[in-house]
Amino acid sequence: VWGVPLANNTQIAVSGSLGFAQPTGALSDMDLSAVGYNALNLTYSLNNTWSVGDRISFGIGLPQAVGSGRARVTLPVTHSGGVTSFSTVNVPLAPDARQLDISVGYGIPMSRQSDMVLRAVHSLNDSNVAGVATNEAAFAFRLQF
Repeated sequence: VWGVPLANNTQIAVSGSLGFAQPTGALSDMDLSAVGYNALNLTYSLNNTWSVGDRISFGIGLPQAVGSGRARVTLPVTHSGGVTSFSTVNVPLAPDARQLDISVGYGIPMSRQSDMVLRAVHSLNDSNVAGVATNEAAFAFRLQF
């Protein structure tokens, strides 16, 4: 996480990840390419809004997801006269749609090491399925030690 304090008790935080995984081991008749994955989140926070230590945050993010890769598998497609025909199928591992989360949250400090947070999230293309939108709300107690 990279955070930048701004004027008037505001802050912007950026976090993300990027990685690649190379499959190992025997995968029967499947040929699996290297898989790339990534995530990116941007949060804007207003601190000390209604009381000392509270925080309102607005965020937009792309949760962790596979961004590249493919699997190739050979499958039987017909069987006639004792002869089986096979066909190779390429399956992309990256989804067609990417989940996008839009969030708003409010946190209140309970002590120097704890706070309570209420957060609402609207997800577009939830679970990387095109056209699926969901809404969630969460209430959490965070403890730092």
